Amino acid sequence: MYVKRLETVTPIRPYLACCVLRNLDLTGENFKKFINIQTKLHASSLCANRTIAAIGTHEIKSFQPPLKYLALPPDELHITALHKKKPVSAKELIDALVRDADLARKRTKRNTLNPLHRYLNIVVDLPVLPCLIDSNGLVISLAPITNSDLTKMSEETQSVWVEVSSAESITICKEVSFASTEEILIVVHSFKRACLFYMDFSEISSDFSKPSMGFRL
Repeated sequence: MYVKRLETVTPIRPYLACCVLRNLDLTGENFKKFINIQTKLHASSLCANRTIAAIGTHEIKSFQPPLKYLALPPDELHITALHKKKPVSAKELIDALVRDADLARKRTKRNTLNPLHRYLNIVVDLPVLPCLIDSNGLVISLAPITNSDLTKMSEETQSVWVEVSSAESITICKEVSFASTEEILIVVHSFKRACLFYMDFSEISSDFSKPSMGFRL
């Protein structure tokens, strides 16, 4: 698996850690538990409701590598967002989410920002947005907003592509990657994993267990 990082993404969200999990058993309750792990981590202090880091998970058979990690203008970036049927521009998607978040705040009559507002505020005024695109031009991820519905997982999924992105540091990406795989190990007791890390703005491939990465198995 290979990811090419383009310089367009450097000013806005340069850090990315990617992990491949294979031989997973997500049948029955395991699938719900897997998704709950991602939700729990997003709400934790590690990710701070996606304002520090965001996690994306994908059925590995649903996209064509190699991937590109880059940034595009909101009106040029099109994605079929999770639980949606048609692709829309990132601008249309963000505008709709902002309207939904504003309506939700008015209904609850609260002045404080909900989690959706917090991470939308990160991207709403950006001239370009970070995304992962496969070799066929399919946008699989628009961090920290959504993954593609075309790459979503199911109970039949056995191999998963996990991405963690951040604007702050590669250390945060690695901490979240480690925390997620450690939690998954509790749910799914046997799987294989290998990771790609971006550490100095160039493509670096590394085994997840190498001591130099600061991780243990």
